[in-house]
Amino acid sequence: MKVTTIGAALVDIYFESPDFQVKDKAGGQFLCQPYGHKVEIIDHEVTTGGSATNTAVAFARRGHDVSIIAELGHDNFASMIKNELIAEKVNTQYLVQEKQEKTGCSVILRGGDGGRTVMVSRSASGMLDDYDIPVPYLTTRDWIHLGSVGGNLNALSEIWQVFELAKVGFSWNPGMSELKHLASGNLELPSVTKGAFIVNEQEWQVIEKLQKKILTDFTWVIVTAGKKGGNIYVGGEHYREFTAKSDMPAFEETGAGDAFASGLVSTIIYERTIDEALQAALNNSDSVIRHIGAKKGLLSF
Repeated sequence: MKVTTIGAALVDIYFESPDFQVKDKAGGQFLCQPYGHKVEIIDHEVTTGGSATNTAVAFARRGHDVSIIAELGHDNFASMIKNELIAEKVNTQYLVQEKQEKTGCSVILRGGDGGRTVMVSRSASGMLDDYDIPVPYLTTRDWIHLGSVGGNLNALSEIWQVFELAKVGFSWNPGMSELKHLASGNLELPSVTKGAFIVNEQEWQVIEKLQKKILTDFTWVIVTAGKKGGNIYVGGEHYREFTAKSDMPAFEETGAGDAFASGLVSTIIYERTIDEALQAALNNSDSVIRHIGAKKGLLSF
């Protein structure tokens, strides 16, 4: 099947140290280091990330004809991302590269227990706009998988046009900015004939007033709950609760959500049962969290 992923593309830089200090304070746990001190790092790694690249590679490994729409700068990070996508047989024709922009980057601090703090500079990855969306091309695709585009309403409006012009399947894993637009009424839901809507429990509550409509408009709605699992709805009805594949602690959690979403959707596209799709999603995410980086553990079909 012809699948296009849309969203963020950036580089993830990991720093790991057992000396990272985690403090329990009001509001949760905080990673705190002495100001002005030097902290020794026992390991570091540089990988590619972002919802669009993570899911593009996942769909490609599962046998689909994949292209990607995302925005990069003109720098070494951009070359790293593009070269990896080409090696994974992802069509990069519609990657946008702007000379005046920097490719997005995140720095991920990993503690000795596998927990993390993520600092993100979205840069070019958050600058995808309406003129970057090739609507005629997208109408020729079988499926569009959308991550966050930084809440850019112009870009979303262009993407929504595709579903008015053609019967293209759609899966959406929105970011908080898109959810806030939905909750405020600034953004309408697209008119899709077949679609999957994937969020976590906290995100689901942000759009509480729209839950009934989303359950009606999307064929599959998945509300995840991290290590506990989550719930899946089919045709507007609660289908089943599911649990995580393993009780083992994650080695590194980055990319688990993208692995779950792409594992689920890539199997649905093959017209397998929803239980098979859910199992593929759980297998994919469980494999990814056993490795550093969002792509190393992605499974083939």
